[in-house]
Amino acid sequence: QNNNITYKERGKEILAKCIFNGCDDDSRANEYHLYINKEIGTYYCHKCSTKGNIITLRKHFNIDKPVKPKNIPSMAKQSEKAHLALPDNIKKYLIEERLILSEEIDDRQIGYQKDGNGWGWITIPVFDILGNVLFMKLRRDPYVYDEFQPKYKSTGGEASIYNAQALIDKPDTLIICEGEFDCMVLASNGVPAICSTAGAGTFKNDWIENLSYVREFYICLDKDDAGVKGAEI
Repeated sequence: QNNNITYKERGKEILAKCIFNGCDDDSRANEYHLYINKEIGTYYCHKCSTKGNIITLRKHFNIDKPVKPKNIPSMAKQSEKAHLALPDNIKKYLIEERLILSEEIDDRQIGYQKDGNGWGWITIPVFDILGNVLFMKLRRDPYVYDEFQPKYKSTGGEASIYNAQALIDKPDTLIICEGEFDCMVLASNGVPAICSTAGAGTFKNDWIENLSYVREFYICLDKDDAGVKGAEI
């Protein structure tokens, strides 16, 4: 605001024209490529790939006053702890039933934890484009069924793009699939894919607007009512 920069807010992010090196001088009026995380102050330009944090941003505007970082919970530590606790039978399920490579399980820190009621959950960390853990998606233990427990839930955070790091290289072709496990299988085979962390019907229009560099989209959702409706939307 002090520098008269137009921006808009979306959840935990501030979106603005890129302020570096005239990056967005040739962009359309409604294109915003600079994404700033409001909670931790990191930023990334989806066009020129400039990245940094609150300190480098303040230096850009010649503001020397130091800023004390927020004391926020370390979701990354929770993710690492859950990954170390992944049971052998759950890892076998992921490999044999969901066709996810062992290396992919480690790279994405898939883990396991129990809630306060003793129910077990597969933990799926949701990373931003810079590799920070935003929150964790939880998948009910496939070997323990209870009709009163949802199949999926989250530790917090609004609907986000899963596998956002696949967008760093600005792929010409991109698959939009239904779930995180689907993304992992495609990534294991070198195919760029993303999904919404909140299911088939929650892929946001502004996400598409910021993927203008993609020339071919493939919509691969489940062949059920929710998947068909989500593909049509």
